[in-house]
Amino acid sequence: MYLVLESEYRLINDNNKIYIEHMFNKKIIELSFKEKINLEYFKKLLYFGTTIQLLSSSKKKEDKLIAYLLKNETNIFLLSSHLKDINREINCRSLFMICDEVGTSHEKLVNFKSVIGKTGIEIIGDSSDGLSNHLRDNGFLVKKPNVNENNKIIIVEISSISTPIESFFNDYDCILPYSVVEMSIGPCLFKNNQSQDDVSFVFESYESKGIPSQANLISMYSLIINTVLYLINNVHQELYIDAGLPINRKFKFSLPDMGLRAFLQT
Repeated sequence: MYLVLESEYRLINDNNKIYIEHMFNKKIIELSFKEKINLEYFKKLLYFGTTIQLLSSSKKKEDKLIAYLLKNETNIFLLSSHLKDINREINCRSLFMICDEVGTSHEKLVNFKSVIGKTGIEIIGDSSDGLSNHLRDNGFLVKKPNVNENNKIIIVEISSISTPIESFFNDYDCILPYSVVEMSIGPCLFKNNQSQDDVSFVFESYESKGIPSQANLISMYSLIINTVLYLINNVHQELYIDAGLPINRKFKFSLPDMGLRAFLQT
């Protein structure tokens, strides 16, 4: 069984005291220790998860402390037999941390958590299922095209489609284009907010530098995951900062060194 600290909780170290704070209602759990602990290791376990088996067999004081918390503050943890649920919680925390810093409304974030696992993401052109599996492993609901009329986000491998990309606006509010051939991603295209120049910008041609490596693909998939997080529930509209997302820009990986360049959309 896997466990991780719920995404709306964070660890605060202040004047040699450690607190676990709920980001939204500000509930605080104060932790006291008889001896010094490895704070970085403790934080890693809470934020990125561990297993009950490890906690029960470990003699480390940090593991024992989490076992104590699990027994006495069970509600602050997510427990699951599926690693994808843990990964979804980790992704959710990364979004909450940034959004809390920039002042995104707590109401929007609470609502985000209730819909992230229910929002269907459709993909066209993922012939190897590499991206689909990567998204599933991170807790996203990947659906086949046209399965759900309420699905508003579609990820498109642009070299795999023959119809004009703007035709997808009949069924979707947002299109996230990417290209394995060109190793590029973005900019996102939003219904009723695009000019013809924006659409053709996606199809700019670049000379391919070779077959993408697995490392390059994983880097692109990770960027897609981060972008989809902020597209769900339109969180990006309240972000107020760039956050390194290809929402309004086109990103391109340079092979084979995995360098990343961003083309500004004008």
